[in-house]
Amino acid sequence: MPPEGRVLLSQRRGWLHGLWPFGRANDGGDVEHPTSLSACVARSGPTRVRCEVTVASGSDVASPLSGSRGAAIVIELLERLTPQELEGEDGGVVPAEVIRYHPLRTVQLGAALILRGNDGVEVTVSAPHVAFVFATASPTVTPLAAIPPELGASEGNGRSRFFREQIVRPGDRFRLDATVEATSVAVGSGYRSGARTEIAVRAHLSPVSLEEILDTPEW
Repeated sequence: MPPEGRVLLSQRRGWLHGLWPFGRANDGGDVEHPTSLSACVARSGPTRVRCEVTVASGSDVASPLSGSRGAAIVIELLERLTPQELEGEDGGVVPAEVIRYHPLRTVQLGAALILRGNDGVEVTVSAPHVAFVFATASPTVTPLAAIPPELGASEGNGRSRFFREQIVRPGDRFRLDATVEATSVAVGSGYRSGARTEIAVRAHLSPVSLEEILDTPEW
């Protein structure tokens, strides 16, 4: 098991969206899921929700590689394939300018994310249970002299190491797909006591996905 606040995950959209409960073939047909967190408050029991949310957490996570800060950071560790490996893969001579990388693993840094729906309702998601789906991969691939211990040990094989990062920042927008449930939480004590309703994520009932939403300019 990875340490708390760190988890190995995949950013490949294809396999994630092809598995239940993300695939259309097995998601209940024409079942309509709530499109806001507030719509789940009046429901009894766990409810599948698909809604737009904004990251409301602060930039409390720092990258051990670049020093960049964010609410969560996803680091992809890569190895550059040698010309000989490329030739064997493609079955012929490969131009020198062709560069390909072999993924070692992907590491997610962060403990929790506060997400705010368009209706103002907030929910806290445990980062190790989140599968991020980014709209685009980071174009910046940076050489890496050595992999820090906090990112996990790796055996050397002579290949050059690289990394690239995806920074989840406060204000970033995502589409949340998860099972949630409204819960009553006691507040105060004595004659000032009461209760408030909170939304809790039930990660054991279905995967938790955050798909990045990019704002497109209006022409």
